[in-house]
Amino acid sequence: GGETLVPPDLRQSRELGVLVDELPKLTASRQNEGELRVTATLGQGGMGVVYLARQTTIGREVAVKTIREDRRSTTASRELLREAWITGRLEHPNIIPVHSIGIDDQQRPLFVMKRVEGVSWADALEDPSRLPEIFSREDALEANLDILDDVCKAVHFAHSREILHRDIKPDNVMLGAHGEVYLVDWGIALALERRDGIAIPCVHDITSPAGTPAFMAPEMAGVKTDDFGPWTDVYLLGATLHFVLTQESRHVGNDLFSTMFAAFRSAPFEYTDEIPDALATICNKATHKEISERYQNAEELRRAVAEFRRHRASIRVSEKARS
Repeated sequence: GGETLVPPDLRQSRELGVLVDELPKLTASRQNEGELRVTATLGQGGMGVVYLARQTTIGREVAVKTIREDRRSTTASRELLREAWITGRLEHPNIIPVHSIGIDDQQRPLFVMKRVEGVSWADALEDPSRLPEIFSREDALEANLDILDDVCKAVHFAHSREILHRDIKPDNVMLGAHGEVYLVDWGIALALERRDGIAIPCVHDITSPAGTPAFMAPEMAGVKTDDFGPWTDVYLLGATLHFVLTQESRHVGNDLFSTMFAAFRSAPFEYTDEIPDALATICNKATHKEISERYQNAEELRRAVAEFRRHRASIRVSEKARS
């Protein structure tokens, strides 16, 4: 249940062929030619590959994402372009900037983005020694709540642009060596409202579940698209906070079906005494089965956590004075 379910083809507002034909030529080569000189492979997934390249016209290192040679298909092209279009529309300090989109000599779409050197939040939670030093705090919880604060800001900004992420989890948060916090992987994001001329699928186009079952909201598991909204991502933020506090996923099952069913039920969680009551309450409110009982947007959740942190700091000062 920790892996992302990728949706089937989603209807686009325009034909993919027309969109690709309109893209400018971008050459990413290991040869000393073109604007993008590939120097290494940073990583690859099921269909995509990310290269490290030097942008010769500016003299900087960038990341270039394109489709693996053995995975070329219309579906792969559509997903890559969808991710590039969505990410490119979201200019925010906690979202990786997209510099340009184009096609290479083999008619494969690619996009150029800022290169991020760091570690995923999931890896840092599993092994705290991997957490960039700039995030170090005497209190590990404070460090993680700092990160969550930035993620909430990115999500709230996306919602202001009517974009729903749908796959928020520690694996999709990157931590940079200089304090950068980036919410990444917008590949299954959706537009909350349909807009003409924008090739981004809308929530009303959804016919099957997508996202990470171990974190997903009940309306995602039940494909109740009429219930999708900012509160859907709020649930994912709450499930992420749950993971930070317990080191366990919000939904656990023996197989995919049971994990999906647990997400659909979204029963309240009984936290141990080690978890502050206020944070336990925040988690259960953010991941409430009923939409009306949740925080209605990411900013409400961020403020609730910030209030807990202020209160916690005051208690510490009082305890220190009493001691």
